[in-house]
Amino acid sequence: MIKLIATDIDGTLLPPAAGEIPEDLVKVMRSLMECGVRIMIASGRPYRGLHNVFGFIGPDLIYNCSNGGCLYCGEEFIALKSLGTREDMEYLVGKLRAMGRMFTCDTPSACYVENLSDAIFERSLKAGINMIRTDDVLKIPDIVKISVAYPDGGPDRHRNDPDIIELRERFQAAPAGEMYLDINPLGGGKGTGVRLVQEKFGILPEETAAFGDASNDISMFETTPHSYAVEGSAEDVLAAAFGRIPGPREGGMLAWMKDLLAEYQRGEKA
Repeated sequence: MIKLIATDIDGTLLPPAAGEIPEDLVKVMRSLMECGVRIMIASGRPYRGLHNVFGFIGPDLIYNCSNGGCLYCGEEFIALKSLGTREDMEYLVGKLRAMGRMFTCDTPSACYVENLSDAIFERSLKAGINMIRTDDVLKIPDIVKISVAYPDGGPDRHRNDPDIIELRERFQAAPAGEMYLDINPLGGGKGTGVRLVQEKFGILPEETAAFGDASNDISMFETTPHSYAVEGSAEDVLAAAFGRIPGPREGGMLAWMKDLLAEYQRGEKA
C-alpha cells in the first residue's frame, strides 16, 4: 500500500497559476493523511510561499521546496542543501549577469531577484511566492536554487541554451515548465527530498508514488517504481515514468488519490 505521495504542483496537482485549491482535492488529501498517508508537495518554489498556500490543509504536510533545496514537515525544518560554495555562487551569478539573463534566487524564506521584469515579479507575487528585490543576490545567505527565466517560453530554448551548457559541468540544470530553467547542486533535485523522507519515516520505495510533468520531476521518479507523468509532458519525462495520468484540469491526481483512499477504506472495513 502507498504510504507516501510526492507530487509536483503546477501542471500536475493543480493547473498552472491556479488561484485556489479545489475543495474536493483538499478533502481527499486530508482524508488520506488521516489514514496515515504522508503527502509531499514537491516544487521549485521556496518554503514560505508553499506554506502560505497549502498550510491550511494540515500540519503534517511535507514540503520539498526549491527542487530539494530545503525540506520541511509542516513547520519543522528537516534539511537544507546549499547551491554551492561562495566561489560557486560568484561563478554562477557572474555568468548569468554577463549573459544578461533574468534569474531568481531561492532561500528557505523568500525568492530574491535583481533584474526580473515587473510583469513576472507581479505574477509571481499573485502565485503566493514571497518575492524580494535586491541590488546584489550574492549578499543573500542560504541560496538553495537559482532559476533562469525565459519570458518567451518554449522548452527547447532552455533545454538547448548554449550559454547554459558549460554551467552543467558544475551544476544540475533542468527545465521547470515552459518559462524557467532550474539550477541546483549536482546530485540535488526533488528526489533528494523524497529519499530523506523515506529514510526518516521508514517508507520503502514500493510504498511511494511520485507524480510530475517536467524534467525537474524525473529525480522523484527514480525513487519509486510507482512514478506517473502527466499526459502531454515532454518525451524525457514520459520515458522516465512508469505510468501516465491525465492533467489537473481532467482531474488526474484527484481521481488517483480517491482510488487510493477507497483502498484504505476497504482495508478498514475488512
